[in-house]
Amino acid sequence: MPIVFVHGVATRRDPGYAKSEAARAALMRGFLVPATGQVPFFAPYWGGQAAAFAWEHASLPQGDEEVFGPGEETPAILLGEVWESEPPPDDRVVLQVARNSFADGIDLLFGTAAEDVDPEEADGFARLAVRAAKLTRPAWLDTARDDVEVINRLAEDLSESADEEEAFGPDRALLHVYEGLSRIRGAAGRMTGRLAVKALRPSLNRSASMFLGDILVYLRQRERLRADGPIATTIATDLRRACEACTADDPQVIVIAHSMGGNIVYDLLSGLRPDLSCDVLVTVGSQVGVFAELGLFDAVRAPANPATDRIPKPPGVDRWINVFDLNDILGFATERIFDGVRDFRYSTGKGAFAAHSTYFIRPSFYDRLATRLREAS
Repeated sequence: MPIVFVHGVATRRDPGYAKSEAARAALMRGFLVPATGQVPFFAPYWGGQAAAFAWEHASLPQGDEEVFGPGEETPAILLGEVWESEPPPDDRVVLQVARNSFADGIDLLFGTAAEDVDPEEADGFARLAVRAAKLTRPAWLDTARDDVEVINRLAEDLSESADEEEAFGPDRALLHVYEGLSRIRGAAGRMTGRLAVKALRPSLNRSASMFLGDILVYLRQRERLRADGPIATTIATDLRRACEACTADDPQVIVIAHSMGGNIVYDLLSGLRPDLSCDVLVTVGSQVGVFAELGLFDAVRAPANPATDRIPKPPGVDRWINVFDLNDILGFATERIFDGVRDFRYSTGKGAFAAHSTYFIRPSFYDRLATRLREAS
């Protein structure tokens, strides 16, 4: 049972590559091969023929770029300046900011409201903001229950501080402060994700650029060179070697392809190299279904009736299993597009950021795969 593992995008021979490759191969052999068996194992490395970045990732944002403009981001920008941990509940955002710093609370309220002030209202709004900035931290701030109470109590304090000719009354400027509260709440909700992304941004940016780059490089190679492209040739060579390693006693070839690796293997078996074959194709966290819907495979034609029309699986594939985690935003289903493929859900136990790269480090994945392979035999 020769086994071929085809990796996905953003895989490079960095210091951790050899360790992860050895662990993956050991787990595959341990779970998928009979205890007394020794089978050939192939792991074509195609990352070296994929995306290379001419300016060494100079396109990655550094975080010190000039802000394009405030607009809808004003509350988030202000919150980002004054809130260094997870934001509070959205009905107590201003309250918590003001308790940390009353001046920051005033800035948040009036900085947000300023975006909605018409030119003819600007002078009145400015006078109100000046009075607010001069207020000292009020005692009621320690007992206030929510943001609405903060604004109500602030309105009372501003009314008391007004000169006689600036009697507070139904001031349009204050209405803008109330209206801005909904924008502050919405921005605070986004801040949770913003803070998480800020910490992860460099690695996420790099991974995203590698992901997109590897896909685009493969597609460009296929456009220019078809089956003779470097990536296609690297994988096809090991698929052929695996077929040649079969014996009468051990005739089955198992191909396990992760992510973009599944798209490339399907591309080879369905059109670029129809002379190649495998007994079981296992696509994991792959986008074969999406690529098919987008018309990126030669063997796939748009359906006349999407509800019923299906694409036959490649003639050289006897059995096709497709596995994805519902949390994996890069893993897609195939059954409603292809005939002869079966979808399976598997939980890596990880969230959206980590699920895609976690399948092959979990023993339970191989244990369940072994069960499905026995069903296929």
